[in-house]
Order: sequence, then C-alpha cells, then structure tokens
Amino acid sequence: MAVIFLCMVFFAWYLYLRREKMYALLIFFFFITLGFQVIPEDAMKLMSGFSKSTDYALVLIMGCIGFDFLFSKGRYFKKDTFTIYLLLFFVFLLVCILYSRFIIGCGWNEALRASRQYLLLLAFFVFRNTKKEDLEKLLHVLFAITVFQSILFIIQAYSGVCLMGELESSVVKLGETKLYRFYNQPMLLYFMTFLAAYKYPAKGLYRIVAMVIFILAILLGFNRSSIGLTFLMLALGYVMRLPKVKQLRIYIVSAAFFIPTIAIIGHNFMKSRTFIDIKMVISGNFVDTEFDLTALHNSTFAFRMAHLFERILYIEENPEAKLLGAGLIPEDSPMIGRFNFLIGLTNEKENAVYQIETPDITYSVLIMRFGYLGTALFMMIYFYMIYFFFKKRNNDYAFASFLFVIFSIGVSFFSANLIMPIVFTICIFSLNLVNKEEGEIV
Repeated sequence: MAVIFLCMVFFAWYLYLRREKMYALLIFFFFITLGFQVIPEDAMKLMSGFSKSTDYALVLIMGCIGFDFLFSKGRYFKKDTFTIYLLLFFVFLLVCILYSRFIIGCGWNEALRASRQYLLLLAFFVFRNTKKEDLEKLLHVLFAITVFQSILFIIQAYSGVCLMGELESSVVKLGETKLYRFYNQPMLLYFMTFLAAYKYPAKGLYRIVAMVIFILAILLGFNRSSIGLTFLMLALGYVMRLPKVKQLRIYIVSAAFFIPTIAIIGHNFMKSRTFIDIKMVISGNFVDTEFDLTALHNSTFAFRMAHLFERILYIEENPEAKLLGAGLIPEDSPMIGRFNFLIGLTNEKENAVYQIETPDITYSVLIMRFGYLGTALFMMIYFYMIYFFFKKRNNDYAFASFLFVIFSIGVSFFSANLIMPIVFTICIFSLNLVNKEEGEIV
C-alpha cells in the first residue's frame, strides 16, 4: 500500500509542474495530517527510516522546491525578515545534525529521522511561490475537510466507534449521559475555528453551522486547557475588534475582577498538593511526589512540570548539551539507553519510560533535542509570527492567525503542539497568504 502513497508524491509533482499547485499542495496537506486522519500510519511504511506520512510530505515539498529553484527566473530564496529567522534555525539544525553524528555518535539515519519534521518549515518557500488564489482555494477545501472531520469526531463521541484512525478512547459520564473521549480531534480544528469566527471562508448559514460543529467538536475533546483557551481567545478577539474606548472599559472591569480572583486562586494553589509536588520537582526530588511518574490519567500540570524539570536538570548537569541539546536520538535507537529518566509515559513495547518524546508538553522535547540555543531559535519563529500577525491585525487572515498562534503558545504547556508539523505549517501558510493580500514582503 505504501507504493500508492509514493505514487501520490509523483502525481503531486506532476500537478505542480502543470501549475495545478492547489491540488499538489492538497496532497501535501494530506500527508502532514496523517492522510486527513483516516489512514493508519503503519500503512504508510515504505522502508526502515521512511515510515511516517510526514516523510512523504518532506520528499514532496523538497521536490517542489527543486522545481521552483530550477525554473525560477528571479531569486527564489530572496531574503526577508522571516527567511532570516528560518535560515538561522536551519543553520543550527545542520550544526545539530553534525554534532549528533560526530560528537554524540548517532548514525546519519538516526539524526535525520529525529530532525526531519522540522525540515517541513521549508514549505514556506513553496507557499511564497504560489499564487494567492491557489492558496485561498486550498484553504477553502481544507476548511470543508475539517468540517467533515469534525462531524465524524462528534459521531465518535456519541457512538464510541472510532472513525478517524486513532483508536484510543476513554469513557466520560455527564450525569446519565455516557460519552466517549477520543484523542484524534481534527488537526486543523482550532485554526479553522478562529478563521470561521473572524474571516470569511464560508458565508451565511454554512458559516454558522460550521462554527457550531467546530465548537461542539472542541467541547467533546474534553481538554480543559484547550477549551478554556479557545473561548478566552475568541473573547479577546471580540474585544480587540471593539472601539478603543469600549476596549479600555472592558480591560478595566476585567482587571478589577480578575486581579482579586487570581490572588485568591494563587493563595489556594500555594497550599495545594500540586504546588508542593512542583516545588519537589524543581528541587530534583521526584520520588516523594504524589502523582504517577509514568501515567497522565488526570492530565496534571505537576506531571508536566516534573517532566520538563527532570530534562532541564539533565541539561544543567551536562553543560555541553546546553547549546546543542542531548543529541538527535530517536526513541527506538539503542543510544536512548544513555538516559535514565523516571518521568514520562510508558512505552508498552519496550516496557520503559519514553525518554525524549512526549505528547504532553512542547518544551521538554525542544530542550532535549536542541538545548537552550536551539529552543530559543525555534521559538523566535513563533514570536516573529505573533509580531507579524499583530502588526497586520486589520487583515482578517492575520487577525485569526494572531489568535491561533497565541492559543498555540498557551496550549504548548499542555501538549507538544508547537513541534507538530501541521501547526507550524498552517502558520507559515497563513503568513504567506497575508503577505500576498498586503502586497508586501514579510
């Protein structure tokens, strides 16, 4: 079956050369969304080291860049502010690969496998070389696909039947009603929610129905942090669109309400067991904490902080890892045995704790992979996008994207979302779309 997906890459190249870029990039998004979340990833394994859907996406986008570079009449890699940040990160990534190969002792295959997802940032150049009309058409198609996926997700929650690839679920009871919590929300759900709220990808009744479907899909994910941040960002967006006088009034009233509320919550939190656990974690005492070191059943913040600080302690105790990280070592590498972390989810196949990868917090992975320098360079990409989208906030695409990036930064303390290719890819996609609407270089 993997040969079929390889043929899809060749077909995407054919479409790209025929100037049918919208359809070629639709295939690209098919791969970075795990086959729009309907294809099991095991079905995409072609060979050792080429087993993920993002591998196909990377080969596809590298081919498109090659075609553009060969046939481009101007400077294809022309510099602008954003490309400078990308260049700095890619130079660091190259140094990190060489460091992992010759200093740490990883094989070329291992170093490349651990870093390949970040190379998908190169899609920026393909988006930049695509017409605005093609990007908008593609966005509308992705919007419709996300609506359909959200409907499937809602059906799952009520039926308990998995319809979107991933089988993991748990039961949630709301009074007498039994629902099922699945962990396979549509990957573009949150971006499309902000887009539906503040930019026209759909008109009239379709837009209202889509928004209701998206909100219901978000609620049925039962993820407290994501739900809370979604509504907070939607409220912030509403306030930011008001006249400045009304904004000021709302900010004053909100401050008068939230400051004492936060003070009370903070006071109670400092007396809580969670705060005691976090203090123990920061001091390096993991044994006496009361949360499970290898499970995240209750999605505790203390677990995530413990996971992060255990990795930070390792970096601090190994000064050579501060700048370049602990090495680009995949979880299935024999070299992973050089770590001995206690906190992390359990790898059932190996009956051991995952040492680097985690779905629960972004920064543990970044610090272990890239150290402090690489983490700062990677985050600078997001911080620049926040600045860019805020500066262009009168543009509806930019405004929706600004809220999405802020939302993503907030959620990054509760998931590994920032290093997911779909998150940074849709951000650079939107950045190029805004740039084309504004008629300026980034």
